[in-house]
Amino acid sequence: MLRGHLRTVVLTVLEEKDMSGSEIVSMLEKDFGWKPSPGSIYPILNAIEEEGLAKVRCVDDTCNMKKDSKKIDSNKKVSSAHKKIYSITSKGKSELKLKKKERNELADEIVKVHKMMASIYDVDTKKVEVLTENLKKGKVPFMQIHKETEALNAELFRLMTENKLDKNKNKVKKIINIAISDLKKIK
Repeated sequence: MLRGHLRTVVLTVLEEKDMSGSEIVSMLEKDFGWKPSPGSIYPILNAIEEEGLAKVRCVDDTCNMKKDSKKIDSNKKVSSAHKKIYSITSKGKSELKLKKKERNELADEIVKVHKMMASIYDVDTKKVEVLTENLKKGKVPFMQIHKETEALNAELFRLMTENKLDKNKNKVKKIINIAISDLKKIK
């Protein structure tokens, strides 16, 4: 889910605090349980810098040197102080504001469709309304347990595609019901 939105996620993070690429990766792993690879994060950071959405401040001169430069002593370990710090620009804030507006419009459409479906099938819309309101506030639902919910979805999908879900439905239901029961015990 996050991969397609990593650019917006990076701008959102930078709106809160100036960070290096490695700090962004660490924060995403800690807060969302997802660790984008350097091959994902640094091209985005380079692109948003080139587009003027972020600016870079070097902590010292080593971040301006080429990796193969003879000026860097290969016996010295490069410390965490040798890094680029990214900060969002006013242009980046404008793009982020537009993305938030688009997100809110999408959330409103989801609520409309869900309400329409609810009127047809007589179901409660409260959960979807709460989720979309949180989404509008920038709170991505269930991000704290993203890895786990993705793994659960993947396993259920695997069982379905391998035609094992029907013949194991009672076992799957039992596992899910135990989890539900345990979750209800949390106060």
